[in-house]
Amino acid sequence: MLTPAPRSDLAASIPFDRTRLDRLMDAENIDLVVVTSKHNVQYLLGGHRADFFDYMDAISITRYLPVLVYPKGAPDKAIYIGHRLETFQRDVNPMWTPDTQTSSNGSVDAMQKAVDAIKRAGLKPRRIGAEFVERGDRMRGARDARRLLRQAEIGQALVFFPEGTFGAEVGLQHFHVGAFAAAVRANLPLIPVAIRGTRHCLPAGSPWPRPGTISIEALALLPAAVSDRESDERDHALQLRDAARGALLAALGEPDLDKSARH
Repeated sequence: MLTPAPRSDLAASIPFDRTRLDRLMDAENIDLVVVTSKHNVQYLLGGHRADFFDYMDAISITRYLPVLVYPKGAPDKAIYIGHRLETFQRDVNPMWTPDTQTSSNGSVDAMQKAVDAIKRAGLKPRRIGAEFVERGDRMRGARDARRLLRQAEIGQALVFFPEGTFGAEVGLQHFHVGAFAAAVRANLPLIPVAIRGTRHCLPAGSPWPRPGTISIEALALLPAAVSDRESDERDHALQLRDAARGALLAALGEPDLDKSARH
């Protein structure tokens, strides 16, 4: 059982310029970084590299995935998730991260362990380069939508997945209107993006990815129609949603699963 280093010793054991990293994170409005590439993890750990996975990462149908979590200004809550074969290396030369776990077997459980460790540490990052909208609570969902509208109004480029998810059935599901309302309110053009291959590579109901090809195609730009009247804004948002939907259906060649969409 390893004992985490006291806070006074922790600062001296960190092998990189954490003050500079905190400053860079603050400049980019990021509260938490989750590092998963081997060379970046090696740098942040001061040279540690899993001996067993030095050249190859594949493990049957999964692969080795180291995960280092660094919260801005809180190195005492840093986390490292390593493979169980790193246990001996950890015992001989402990990592500086206070929460070090060498118990994962592959990429999926490594990320799950990292998520669980973030929750246990009480970290609640609001700025990790992604925005979230609550779907299960209407009041919280409306508040999240207003936050996204403010981001759009100041010119922030936003990427939305209007379906929210996809299932086993081939076809385009219902589009949430929030992305299109934000574009109309802020007078921002919209670029539909067709993504192919994800249903095969990330099958619904399975935690395991499958080998395959994923392609991404940016379609023609759609301008947002602007109106001074709030009642017109929703109508224009629906028109923009349906235009984007039509373009994506044509590009993907998949059936329309949303019978409520206007055409």
